[in-house]
Amino acid sequence: MLLLANVVLADDGQGSNSALAPMIANANPCTVVVNAGQSIQTAAAKATGNAVVCVRAGVYSEQVKLKAKNAGITLMSYPGETAIIDGRYVVPAVTAKNGTPPLILVDGENITVDGFEVRNSAARGVTVSKSNVIVRNMVVRDNRGIGILISSATSINIRNVLIENNIVHNNNLKNINGAVGGNALVFIQAENSTARGNRVSHNYGEGLVAGRFTRNIVLEDNTTYDNRGANLYVVNSINPVIRRNFIFCTNDPISWRGSGGTYQPGPGLQLRDESFKKAQPPASSGQVIVNNIVVGCGTNFGVSSQIAGGGLNNAIVANNSFINARSVSGDGANNIEFDGRAAFKNTRFSNNLIVQTVPGTIARVQYATGTPDLSSFTVSNNLYTKAPANGWVSSEPGRIVADARLVNPTMPSMSALPTPAGYALQSNSPAVDSGATLSQVTDDFFKTVRNGALDIGADELGGSTTFGVLTEPLSVENGG
Repeated sequence: MLLLANVVLADDGQGSNSALAPMIANANPCTVVVNAGQSIQTAAAKATGNAVVCVRAGVYSEQVKLKAKNAGITLMSYPGETAIIDGRYVVPAVTAKNGTPPLILVDGENITVDGFEVRNSAARGVTVSKSNVIVRNMVVRDNRGIGILISSATSINIRNVLIENNIVHNNNLKNINGAVGGNALVFIQAENSTARGNRVSHNYGEGLVAGRFTRNIVLEDNTTYDNRGANLYVVNSINPVIRRNFIFCTNDPISWRGSGGTYQPGPGLQLRDESFKKAQPPASSGQVIVNNIVVGCGTNFGVSSQIAGGGLNNAIVANNSFINARSVSGDGANNIEFDGRAAFKNTRFSNNLIVQTVPGTIARVQYATGTPDLSSFTVSNNLYTKAPANGWVSSEPGRIVADARLVNPTMPSMSALPTPAGYALQSNSPAVDSGATLSQVTDDFFKTVRNGALDIGADELGGSTTFGVLTEPLSVENGG
């Protein structure tokens, strides 16, 4: 119903410009209007059925709770305006009983929240704890805790949550002095849900996360970069689909860790099965990872496990472009890194474009941690810019070792954020028409239909190279 049509600068109420905020373009749907100086919570608490509560531009310092009785409502910024919910680091109230309250709590079903800027929370930004919820066109920034959390409050998974077209920036500020942990945009104990078209950057924790007990999660068309932990992190997840995401690491020190020659950015796309002290999720399986572009991280694609059987099970990793992992000297950078403790059962790794033209290892299995069973791990038709070292899978039909001949494969930097089109194929690339046929791959990163013999990597030559998300740096007072 509502589309991200443009961006405008929203006044932050403190005399300076804030983050880019979405403008909503559509005919006035409002049934209730909240004017500046009034309470959003008062109006929202009374709304039921198909009410559309529209909030006029202004700065509102209050917590908003949407409950079961609010089922069916839409809470949105007034069309063409942006309402700001600003906790000023004192709202919501943090107590011994509730140490992580959000500025917006969606605890009812069939609710849509659209078009707000949510910032400076004393704890979290937005929490969704019920099924059939949409959160879109939001700017969620500068909060002390998680930016957007989707998590069941009971033992039963929540379902059908859509998180789309949001900017999630500079959250988890509680970690700013060096602490680790927490996420920017995370699903926990959720299923049949989607994160699409979001921009997740410069957060003091993991970026975009499919967390424990998730099933049938789709993470697609997102841009995630310069987060302190893994930029896209998949944890103990069943049947996740990870496709068409643009993931990269710049020289922003927020994500760099280690020392000496191993000083490097954090991971780009990381799959890991973690061990939990309480309820232990099952081992991950059924992963579909296709058409992603990952550039300039310490490890561009990694698989690891803390539990027996965790890793890639009944999975496909295909037609991704993994470009130039890096560290300060190259010593610690592994473009592809597989933990020896992980499983690779009934899994296919094909048609991936693996470029390593800066110092670093192009593909590595960490045998120091264990010897994985690769007997049902099928590797074929990948392009490497240099031959993988001993220890990588040696028998590979269709392997190409050659210059990939990309359009403009620059290394990302804070002053010049990359665009996906730079990692597309030139017409003379040896990747063209060199891929294996895969039924799971029908289009490319840019949503161009793939016909005939597949090209290797995320780009199918000859299609559009536009990508509908912002790529310029944010300008905010509290973060990069």
